[in-house]
Amino acid sequence: MKRIIIPVVLIIGIIIIGIFAFDKYMERKVKKIIDDFAKSGEDIQYEDVDFSLIDRNIRIKKLFIHNEGDTFLVEEVIVYRYEDLFNFVILMKDLKMVEGPRKEQYIKALNFFKELDYKDTRFDLYIDMEVNKKENKASIKSFKLIVHPAFSLEFFADIGNFDPSFWKKIFGKKELTEEEVIEAMSEFGSLKLFRIGFSYENRDFRDRFIKYLAKDEGLTPEEFKAKIKKSLDETISKTDSPSHRKVLSDIKYFIEKGKFIKISIEPVKPMKFQDIALYTAFALEQGKRNPGTTLLNLFKVESEVF
Repeated sequence: MKRIIIPVVLIIGIIIIGIFAFDKYMERKVKKIIDDFAKSGEDIQYEDVDFSLIDRNIRIKKLFIHNEGDTFLVEEVIVYRYEDLFNFVILMKDLKMVEGPRKEQYIKALNFFKELDYKDTRFDLYIDMEVNKKENKASIKSFKLIVHPAFSLEFFADIGNFDPSFWKKIFGKKELTEEEVIEAMSEFGSLKLFRIGFSYENRDFRDRFIKYLAKDEGLTPEEFKAKIKKSLDETISKTDSPSHRKVLSDIKYFIEKGKFIKISIEPVKPMKFQDIALYTAFALEQGKRNPGTTLLNLFKVESEVF
């Protein structure tokens, strides 16, 4: 009997120690998240924290974020992965603005959705970011705003010349000196764009929004869509680039009946942000040439729609 009891007791003891160690590890992880938020100028409080032993997720209940006079409430934050300020995957569920100078804009947004006959509008924010320190490359894999029950809008980008240590130092200061501001602007200008884009998933927002815009112009939704498609057709006929024509055609299809559209833009060769700004300024100064066409010729544009 003792031969059976001793191993069982040892196994139970190991499990208890493992759970205790996991609990302490997660506590340190939460403390690191809170400390990193505080270093970046955010003042936060939370009501409760739960740890999942199975999937190792952290769930933070009722997170209050105070920033520059504004107070936001997130009903639940799920932390799927967290290493530092630039390496994490989180989901903020039911994001609300409680008070602050920008609350009026938040109320206007809610009222706008009410005008479109949405009874209960909720906002989620999903962020997946990763930095390759060896290559100095930052990837915003997903920055997704989910507006329930209307739509989701996602941005993504791949950026080079990203020095994590520099930006960690900058984000760790609540106030910057004039020299540090100049240094940050210079560093920002040297960032190199590899790819940027967005995707949009429609639920039932598009049709409601088109109806809203059409009514404002005294048109039926069908007449309004026909007007947009006519404008796109005119632009397509004047465009030489096959890829640009495809993007415009995909937008046209999406306006009619698409559920999802994704547009990705890549420079013909990776470009620094400061060079993009110079090319933009040059294009805008052109007399007869279309500045939009001048800029588009510097980029490869791809799209998909269904």
